[in-house]
Amino acid sequence: MNTRMRVTNLLLFALSVITIIGLLLPYSSILFNGNSFYFAPMKLAYCAKPDECRHEVGHLIDDDMGHISRSKEFGTALMLYVMYQIKYSELDRFGVIIFTNPGSLVYSNSYQPYNTEAGSSPQEELYAKLYAEVDGDISKLPPLLRKFYQTNPEYDKAYTSLITTKYYLRSNKMDQLKALFEQANQKAEENKELLFRIGLSTAGALAGALVTAIILNQQQMQFEDNGSVDQVSQ
Repeated sequence: MNTRMRVTNLLLFALSVITIIGLLLPYSSILFNGNSFYFAPMKLAYCAKPDECRHEVGHLIDDDMGHISRSKEFGTALMLYVMYQIKYSELDRFGVIIFTNPGSLVYSNSYQPYNTEAGSSPQEELYAKLYAEVDGDISKLPPLLRKFYQTNPEYDKAYTSLITTKYYLRSNKMDQLKALFEQANQKAEENKELLFRIGLSTAGALAGALVTAIILNQQQMQFEDNGSVDQVSQ
């Protein structure tokens, strides 16, 4: 592939990525009422307000861990933590967050209480809230809940990106888009000769059909002229 073609493809790819982001972000103002959101299929997060950015990173971690917030283990840990505090002490800040989020102890896609993100479950929201409560420092979480989170330098980069640009798109997702784009381009290059032959065949068939139509039309006109002459002779 020549240099000009490569530059053109890279420009088209960049335009595609910008278009995807440009379409998703305005769409969020309709679907999410302009609020922050996390779009799992694209690993795309949007942060409308700075104090909501850690929350969206929490959703990213949850997604990376296979939506661990939906697991029975996480729900059991939440229940044990609250029940232990109710029985032996007063609720701390984590206990209050858990206790005041109805439906957070059991995963459900159908139950969505007031003021939670569209398309998200109470447990998923609680998971992200707990992460935001400690400002991303999972060592400050209760030991019983700490194992359901993980650290990664990328999460700090995601948070920085959300703070500075309001959105975050995982780099490997861009790489995947680029790979798909290049595969499609390679396939087109491989099929170029075939497509050329098909085009020639189609053009030939159309030309043949046109010539045939012209010949038939001329014969019809000649037949009609001969018929007119015969009638005059009679």
